[in-house]
Parts: sequence; structure tokens; C-alpha cells
Amino acid sequence: MIREKATKAALQQQIEGLQNPYIAHFACHGRFNFTNPRKSALILAGAKSATHNVNSDDIKDLTLEEIFNLSLSKCSLVALSACETGLTDIRDNTDEYIGLPSGFLYGGATSIISTLWAVNDVSTAILMIRF
Repeated sequence: MIREKATKAALQQQIEGLQNPYIAHFACHGRFNFTNPRKSALILAGAKSATHNVNSDDIKDLTLEEIFNLSLSKCSLVALSACETGLTDIRDNTDEYIGLPSGFLYGGATSIISTLWAVNDVSTAILMIRF
């Protein structure tokens, strides 16, 4: 899906198709929710600004709760070309962490590429092309 077509509704229609690819690439905005990590999300087309602090239920994004329900057993790589998609809540010192990568790993993907900082669109595009 490209640009305006990359909506949550379109993704939900194709969600079963995500079971078969070897690589899934999400080039969008990301948001980590430190208050409720399960509401962390990939911001898809048609959503409000990724920096706008609103409840995840109010915008058209793909939350970590929904990512946990994906079946990605044949997916060897998920590339998250979005800001701060590798963040986890470091305030809780446990053996487990909750963040967007853990949702994709739980779904069966074997490898995740994600970022810990805000990324520039052009630099990220060049990096992913080279990768």
C-alpha cells in the first residue's frame, strides 16, 4: 500500500496477506506511549499527527495491541522505517519489555529493524534502499 492508500482499513483488509511475505516494510510515523505501552502505534494514512497527544482509539493507527494479534510466522524481517519504533519503557526494570518490536516478534517475525530516535525521511529512504 502506498501513501493515502496505506490506511488502517486497507491494512486490515490485507492482514491475512501479511502471513505470507518474507519481508514487511512499514514506512510511516511511529509513536511510543510511555503511559500505556500497548497503545504505542504505527501511524498510518488518514491519522492525526504522530505528535498530537490523543487516545489511540481516536486515530487511525496500528496499535501494539493489534500488532500482537498478527500472524507473521513466515516473515523473516519486519523493517520499521519510522521514528522511535524501537523504544521501550526503561523505567520498569523487568526481564521483559513492551514495544513495537516485541509485538512483531510475538507474531512470529524472526528479525526486526527499528529506530530509537527521530529519523529524517530522505536519510531513511536512502538507508532502506541501500539495505
